[in-house]
Amino acid sequence: MLFTYINTSMNMKLVPNSRHALLKFVRHVNGWNTNHSVSWQDVDQIKNKIHDQLHNLHWSPSQIQKFYNYPYGKSNKWNNGFCMFLKNVLKLQLKDIKNSVINYFRKEGRLRTNEKVLYKKSCEFKFDPYKYKNIPGYEILLDRGIYSAVGNPNGVCRDHMLSVEYGWRNKIDPKIISHPANCQFIGNIDNIKKGSGSCLSLKLLKQRINNWKKQNYEFLYQTNYKRLPRTPEHKLKLSQKLKLIAKTTILITNGVENRRILRTDSIPTSYRQGFSRGIKVSKLN
Repeated sequence: MLFTYINTSMNMKLVPNSRHALLKFVRHVNGWNTNHSVSWQDVDQIKNKIHDQLHNLHWSPSQIQKFYNYPYGKSNKWNNGFCMFLKNVLKLQLKDIKNSVINYFRKEGRLRTNEKVLYKKSCEFKFDPYKYKNIPGYEILLDRGIYSAVGNPNGVCRDHMLSVEYGWRNKIDPKIISHPANCQFIGNIDNIKKGSGSCLSLKLLKQRINNWKKQNYEFLYQTNYKRLPRTPEHKLKLSQKLKLIAKTTILITNGVENRRILRTDSIPTSYRQGFSRGIKVSKLN
């Protein structure tokens, strides 16, 4: 999508002085003084670049604002955020909510593919929660019942002791993850705190499944509630990522904000290389 005009003379026409916000932004991006003339062609060049950042590089409006180091605050006319500035002043088409959510999960490395959705579905517990009395937390289940956000917020959830996320990352058979021996009953708040962590190793789970078949229920109650350590593969991947970040980026600061930029980028005015102690580092644009 390119913002061009068929009429070249129109494209070279100057932006009227009444477009204060547009003129201020274009001059800021190009490093021009307040008296510099701005044509619609200058506007189109910036709009094309920001459109590419929005829809091809998948940058958020806040990332674009930080990239251009544009001083935009609540005192401005468009006080609904920089996204409204892009929409109302630059007339750019922003992503809808669905695409914004997909973009967020893509950046977080948590984008759900069809394959992963099917895997999680196959790992769900299918058995009647009241069927097996030997599942840890069964007494709490009898006392509080199954959790329901509306009907029973104090109830318990069927939690995977070896998490579904761990099973997905390590390609574990869904039949193992969904086995009743991998289940425990815990409160909804505890389930949220646990998240995608695991309190049981794969080796111990397999032993529990074997004892389940032998009806050795005493063994089934032995659980370890410590989070599983990171695998060597995960540690290696993290180390490589940190080395790449250190090799390709630098830290800059203005005394109020610490930022990380690419080594190939120029350091913005009022910033210097280094960092200020006690201030959180902003994410790489």
